Amino acid sequence: MGRWYSGDGSITTIDNIYSTINTHSKKNGKVYVGSDSFIYKKYCVLSSVICLHGADGQSGGVYFYKRDNLPKNDYPTLQRRILEEATQSIQLAFGITETVPEAKLELHLDINSDKRAASNKLVENITGYVRASGFNCKIKPDAWAASTIADKHSK
Repeated sequence: MGRWYSGDGSITTIDNIYSTINTHSKKNGKVYVGSDSFIYKKYCVLSSVICLHGADGQSGGVYFYKRDNLPKNDYPTLQRRILEEATQSIQLAFGITETVPEAKLELHLDINSDKRAASNKLVENITGYVRASGFNCKIKPDAWAASTIADKHSK
């Protein structure tokens, strides 16, 4: 689902992304995966990103993203949207590890450590889901791939 784009907006393919991840991983770079969603009047936009940072000799980072327009009625609650975001990130991470097993992956989740935030009550369940799937994860304020980059492309 969804067409992939480079951070500059040019169209790319998942195979090209995997090739870039492979080269990045050979240079000790880390891969960050995150998703975010935004509800519009008639649909829910789910944006997912794959960010590459920290390779030997790398200045800055690169990222890829996709946007999917989903039926708004399929996501009636915040819990359902957050679960879908996490599931999308896990599925992307599985694809990456199957193709580039040596990739150092970290999933970024758009849930908040702040007890006052609505998403805070989901922290244990969603982080448990991601860890049980075999991946390390971070939540806000450390989940920049989801809360900044994916967020930018969901709106």
